[in-house]
Amino acid sequence: MQAFSSDYSLRLEFGKQQNDAVVGRIYLCLNDGGRSVIAGTFTLDLK
Repeated sequence: MQAFSSDYSLRLEFGKQQNDAVVGRIYLCLNDGGRSVIAGTFTLDLK
């Protein structure tokens, strides 16, 4: 396992709460040899 404390890009966005949920988006790009990226949307269930 490798830890990254610098040289990365992270964007985490949260929308407004609707009922018992919050929709968000994530984008993470690491400065590793393969330029690893994770991006997408998620829903937080607040129940």
